[in-house]
Amino acid sequence: MRCLMERKTPKLRTEREQRLIDRAKQLLMEQKHLSEEAAHRYMQKCSMDSGNNLVETAEMVFVLMRI
Repeated sequence: MRCLMERKTPKLRTEREQRLIDRAKQLLMEQKHLSEEAAHRYMQKCSMDSGNNLVETAEMVFVLMRI
């Protein structure tokens, strides 16, 4: 029970950060033919694997997919 109380609340994102994440998901959906859920899971996994937060991962999606 103590662990539940010590958990941090999730960080709220700014409107700009959320738009960036949404646009990166949209780009993945269009170019990789993923559903929105699959695009989000893909970005979450990449974020966890690289140790970056989701906003940084979204920025990397733009850099890598727009080449």
